[in-house]
Amino acid sequence: NISGTTHYHVELEAELADARLLHRLSIELIQEDGTAGLYKKIVEAAVAIMRSQYASMQMLFPEPGNIGKLRLLASSGFSPEAEKFWEWVYRHTGSSCGAALRAQKRVIVSDFRTCEFMKEAPTLPIFLNAKIFAAQSTPLYSRGGKLLGMISTHWSYAHTPPQYRLDLLDILARQAADLIERTQTAEALRESEERLRALDTEKKSLLTQLEGMVAERTKELQRSNEDLQQFAHVASHDLKEPVRKIRTFGLRLKNELSTTTNENPKIYTEKILESANRMTTMIEGVLTYSSLNATEQEIEL
Repeated sequence: NISGTTHYHVELEAELADARLLHRLSIELIQEDGTAGLYKKIVEAAVAIMRSQYASMQMLFPEPGNIGKLRLLASSGFSPEAEKFWEWVYRHTGSSCGAALRAQKRVIVSDFRTCEFMKEAPTLPIFLNAKIFAAQSTPLYSRGGKLLGMISTHWSYAHTPPQYRLDLLDILARQAADLIERTQTAEALRESEERLRALDTEKKSLLTQLEGMVAERTKELQRSNEDLQQFAHVASHDLKEPVRKIRTFGLRLKNELSTTTNENPKIYTEKILESANRMTTMIEGVLTYSSLNATEQEIEL
């Protein structure tokens, strides 16, 4: 059967072209850094593989207490108005990706007009007015099993995609999930580095404040030590004079008592002179200590 053989070869060539497309895309995902451009290439590849008229790729943004919402990353075939309308999709949204988010598995809508969960959905007229009658949405999971997003394709006619095309889409979905995970990891690393840099800007500020406080405290200590030294110097000099007079008059008294036979006045005089000598030694010690202390602090500073 020539017709059957020709059809087989056409299908085989189409499958080979799809395989080459996936292979080329995998190389680009490794080599390129432009994430937005890669998202666009993925949805275009989805259109080619699934033979659809539209495609979209979304990232999941988890929320406390529920699964979260999907944000549009890239689309193919959508108008700017449609992209704005479908920027966010929630688990209650009437669409294939909303249903897939609820079920956390692939959802295929062969015909929106006969779909049970779309009958009362306010989004049904939007699909029909846009001439979109069929869709499929495939969740994107990380290699660790974490839900990351969704990839969807839409047709302008009622359609059920064959399994071999869904198998090819699963390969593309794996690449898309890896790209999202890589993007999230890079973003988390960038934010962590920014926080560390902010902490270092903060650390430098704190060190500057501490250095200023230490410098101010050092000046205060210097002033205090200078005042103390000045006080010790003045006080010592002021004390020397009365002590010197005590010694002078004590010696005179000792001479006057040298001929007396009463020993008590002599003993009292000796004690006065000894106390005067000790006081002189103490005063000299205070002066010496204050001078040495000031010299040592100047050396340390």
